[in-house]
Amino acid sequence: MKRLIILLFVICSVLVSSAQVSENPFRRKQTVSFEIPKGVLDPSYYLDKENDVVIGVGHTRKSKELIFYQVDPYRGDMREIVEIDLGKLKYGRVDAWYWKGLSLSKRPIIIENGVATLFLLSYDKKTRVKTVLGMDIDLRTGVYSRPIEYWTQEVDRKVTGITRYDYNEEKQQLVFYSTMSEEDRDRAIVSVGIVDLGGDLVWKKTVDMETDNEFLTFHGIDLMDNGEVVLTMEEEKMEANGTPRQVLYFHKFSADGEELQTTSRVQELMGEITAFARTFATRKMESGDFLISGTYGGSERGTFAGAFTFIIDREKWECGEVNLMPLSNSVWNRLTENHKEIPDRKSTEGFKDMYMDTKWFRPSNDGGYFHVVENHYGRWVQISDGVGGTVTYWESCANDIVVIKLDKAGVPEWMDVVPKEQRQSTQTTYESTVGSKVIELNDGIGIMYIDHPNNQNRWPEDVSKPYIGMRGQLVLVGVSEGRQMEYNSVMPNEWKNVPIYLNNAQYYKGENEEWLIFSDVDKGKKGGFILMKE
Repeated sequence: MKRLIILLFVICSVLVSSAQVSENPFRRKQTVSFEIPKGVLDPSYYLDKENDVVIGVGHTRKSKELIFYQVDPYRGDMREIVEIDLGKLKYGRVDAWYWKGLSLSKRPIIIENGVATLFLLSYDKKTRVKTVLGMDIDLRTGVYSRPIEYWTQEVDRKVTGITRYDYNEEKQQLVFYSTMSEEDRDRAIVSVGIVDLGGDLVWKKTVDMETDNEFLTFHGIDLMDNGEVVLTMEEEKMEANGTPRQVLYFHKFSADGEELQTTSRVQELMGEITAFARTFATRKMESGDFLISGTYGGSERGTFAGAFTFIIDREKWECGEVNLMPLSNSVWNRLTENHKEIPDRKSTEGFKDMYMDTKWFRPSNDGGYFHVVENHYGRWVQISDGVGGTVTYWESCANDIVVIKLDKAGVPEWMDVVPKEQRQSTQTTYESTVGSKVIELNDGIGIMYIDHPNNQNRWPEDVSKPYIGMRGQLVLVGVSEGRQMEYNSVMPNEWKNVPIYLNNAQYYKGENEEWLIFSDVDKGKKGGFILMKE
């Protein structure tokens, strides 16, 4: 087995455990380069485990075609598998934006037994029906099937909604959910269901929620090992006295689709001071209980105050006590932005909100958990072109990374920050090279991102130069379970002057090897592999 990461990086990181630096699994490496097919943009990579090859998928400039290609990770040999014209599928509006999963999932392609199942989202304006389509591509011959319907949802003009799915590899089942909220936001309709990989519906349930919410968010869905499904929702309400209040809902369904029960937690975490969850993630524990971990701030959205966790008992389905870890002065002093201050929504630089995205929430080797979140936001910026007109571009900002370590019981042990500041301006919202990726190491985790070269000798105390979309250095920060950090800047010499993608990175770890896939952003003309052997 092998593992891959998409992107241009060679990694040379070390993780420190207690007082000891662990062996760097990427120290002995071999670089293999390959050419991306002509016209392919924004490629993503997947591992075909059975055939020991890498499958690349990218779209053309006008987002009308998808191109599948295969790469040998040992020699760099590339062959094009098939080009699929999405405009000829005749299923309403289908294009590469929907393929990329912006409205569906972070995993729009599933590979099993040499066959790739591609998921697309179609919308028919006449019938107002949104359909999730699935089609199989034989990766050996390039022959693909006609699309079949996996999930349908009627969409009334008066409502807004989303459709997403997740995949359980062990059960080979997909969990779909669609949400719709009426414009006056006094009612929300949630459809949840299980579909097998062949497209057959196992069950589907619709829940009609009456709500007096001001803001209702659907955070995700979990398929438990016993077949139960948990849908997580967040609701913000305004009390009569004008005080905002937040409620988290955890809606459970049985393996056969029976609606079991809903539990909620009102996030009054600080006693008399109302605190809001900024981000949170869910995970089933070995005990079968449901663990919730996140960050919180004050009543203003732009603030950041600390971390919290609590557990839902699997049998009683009741929320337990909230565990708080307030932000310490040592962590606070290393943040690159002042998140205690209320953001200026009228600032000429735009509104800098404290959006915290979960990057990683998985068990650690000591039986506890690592929860990694990143401060991320984007905005459209309009500037003068110098000749009387204006130019509009998208600015992606990805700054501090907060690492929260939990013990076996799900209680926060410590919290620390990897300080960074990244900005990049692009013509579209998907070409960004800012952000981070997290991988598993022997005694902790590795956090990868692109940084300004001048920061190389300043980590971690002084991040003085922001990365602004220039040709930076790939950084891997090893974070141990004992809270030690080690910074490494490692880039293959042949790639040091090439801008790279980070937002599409993936990582695969095998029994004897670890693979890293990377690609650049130079108009899709190049690509590359770094094969790392232990």
